[in-house]
Amino acid sequence: MPHDGVGARAIAGWLVDAGVHELLVVHDHDDGYGVPVGVMCAEAARERGLAVRSRPVWDHDDSPADDIGDAQAVLYVGVAGSGAVGLWRDLHAIDPARWLLGTEGVAVPWLARELSPAVAARSRFFVAQRAPFGFYGFEAMALILDAIAAGGSDRAATVRAARSTRDRDSVLGRY
Repeated sequence: MPHDGVGARAIAGWLVDAGVHELLVVHDHDDGYGVPVGVMCAEAARERGLAVRSRPVWDHDDSPADDIGDAQAVLYVGVAGSGAVGLWRDLHAIDPARWLLGTEGVAVPWLARELSPAVAARSRFFVAQRAPFGFYGFEAMALILDAIAAGGSDRAATVRAARSTRDRDSVLGRY
């Protein structure tokens, strides 16, 4: 899969193309995804000239309306939990012209199905897929077969060979 920084730069490029000048990045509290990817997204947007603020997701007692300011877009970086539909609905109600964006963690079919047509029209979800899934499957199998060949009958050596892969040329590009 492409590095999350690739997705962050793609989102920043989309924002520029959409004419957005001010962005609010809202991230979940997860140190493994929401926080670091939120930082990547904020940095990528700043590099493209956007004014950016970043904050953790609002607690149940806090109102997003008090914090959004003049942001023309809100980017949520995290995983779609039970409050995602309400968050999208509330953000849209504050300003129906504001873009509501989500990283791949919220790009799930059930959330998209729950959005009203008006909210969906102002929402964009960004995913890392850059090629048909068949190419990813092909490359995954090619990597495994190469690791098995390198490790022989030693399972630990096979695992080391797969995990030590660096700068591999593939149908998806170099990874």
